[in-house]
This record gives sequence, C-alpha cells and structure tokens, in this order.
Amino acid sequence: MAPTQRFGYVAGGAPAGPDEELRYIRQVRDTYYGFLADLAVPVSEANHKLYGVSSTPTLVVVDRQGIVKLYHPGRMTMEELEQQLRPLLVPSSAEARN
Repeated sequence: MAPTQRFGYVAGGAPAGPDEELRYIRQVRDTYYGFLADLAVPVSEANHKLYGVSSTPTLVVVDRQGIVKLYHPGRMTMEELEQQLRPLLVPSSAEARN
C-alpha cells in the first residue's frame, strides 16, 4: 500500500485544487515510483496518521505477523530497499516446517 495525502500544491509549490493535485500525485508516482503502479494508493490525511507517515516518501515494511521491520522516512534506492527486504523473504525455521 502507498498511502499519501493532499497538501494543496503541485510542482514548485504552486497552489492546486484536489483534482489537479491528484493528477500530480499520480505523475510523481509514475515518474519516480513506477514499481508502485499496481499498489493501492489511498489519498487521505487519516491514512497518513494511521500508518505513521512523517514525510513523503516514508517506507514501512510490515512482516506477516504485523511487526514493523523497517521504518524509513525519505527516499531509498531500489538496491537499498532490496537489501532491507532480502532477509525478510527467507522463511523462518517455523515456516519451513509447515
């Protein structure tokens, strides 16, 4: 999931209405975060608060048990993110037995 919220502006801080800003949000996602294209992108202040987003972007990785394994405000390269995710993708010994 990739929650975000409206801030009332677009590139360069130019004021924007909700529809224009939503188009800008999609443009930024498609330009810089194409790998998120298939994820849900809820746009609301409530989601920002619910998921503890402190900046855009904020990356949060939650494991299958609901435990936050990574909280990273700010950008990460794909390589940095993969390095953080790789150990989480290895099944635990308990999962391997099932």
